[in-house]
Amino acid sequence: MRRYITKILFIQSMLISLLFAGRLSFVDAARGTPGSVEFGYGGVLNPRGAYLEQAVQVASNLQFDWLLIPINWSFYYPTPDSQPDFSTLDRVVTFANQNQISLVFSFSGAPEWALTPQGPNPPQTNSFIISLLQRYAGRIAAIEVFPGANTVQGWGTIPDPADYAALYASLYQTLQEQGIPILMVAGGLEPIRQNSTSGDIDDIVFLQGLYAAGLKDWMPVISVRLSGLTGDALQPATAKDRYVLRHYEEIRQVMLNHQHDAGLIWITSLSSPVTIARQSQEAQTIWLSQAYHLLRAQLFVGVVFLDAVNPDIQRMNQSGFYLVVDDHNYHPFYTKLRSLIAENSPDVIRYKRGRPKAEEIVKPQ
Repeated sequence: MRRYITKILFIQSMLISLLFAGRLSFVDAARGTPGSVEFGYGGVLNPRGAYLEQAVQVASNLQFDWLLIPINWSFYYPTPDSQPDFSTLDRVVTFANQNQISLVFSFSGAPEWALTPQGPNPPQTNSFIISLLQRYAGRIAAIEVFPGANTVQGWGTIPDPADYAALYASLYQTLQEQGIPILMVAGGLEPIRQNSTSGDIDDIVFLQGLYAAGLKDWMPVISVRLSGLTGDALQPATAKDRYVLRHYEEIRQVMLNHQHDAGLIWITSLSSPVTIARQSQEAQTIWLSQAYHLLRAQLFVGVVFLDAVNPDIQRMNQSGFYLVVDDHNYHPFYTKLRSLIAENSPDVIRYKRGRPKAEEIVKPQ
């Protein structure tokens, strides 16, 4: 009990200081951000994955609004004195900026030397994240802070929303002090199987805990990860089965229950169900097309990130879905996604950013 009260007092004092520090500015005119009226299309691109050259070409041809880049902390710094190689990451960042694609760095995988019983060490976490944002100063539009924070795998130890809130608030204040304007995306919430005994926390319960910790005004975007789903794209979620696409409705209801109407949901990982993948690529294309039409119709969904553009040989996603199938072939959904993105035409959008979506798209040879 004393530990819990201490955490709450720390969070409250941190949030009070943030009130006087002012808020971080959002990405001007970028689709899917708070204040924008446009839906944003994104993809997860793995800098450590296979077919990287083909992947960046696909991202350019599709003219994504956003790319999400997974940043595994323990890969770059397995020990505190590691000398990391950022050359591949440098190339991806340069490519995205040259093509006017907004970037999200999704930070995960705290190394053992930076873990405490309460999770990633806040000062060391801040130092790592700030160092990369300074390396790519002005070129990163948003960060996702430890996706899967409601799971043991995502958090690195038994998760606790109060611990996450303390780290999030500490990072928020550090960004303010460093004068780094960036959009912070909270949670990376993952639905949990019923009767799980792994120590994971139900994402609905975890989100309620974040609100109880006072983070409502400091998480303008709440991210949800919808990979490894089951069922039809139109199937509603139930208390017994949250591994469906429409689980986002349950997340939204919690937001509304806490008067967080202005908050947005980003789907930072979307792939078709494993059962669909076992049928055919055509079945995946149909499911994803339905999913995108449904998600785009939700005014509170800002950006959807397709997982993934290219295979990550270190972390194969659960559905086995990739836009770049191999060094010569694309998934059939590529063509459908191209037509969906083309609907974001400069003739009908209020805020124009980046390259127009109506240009002819040429598949690389």
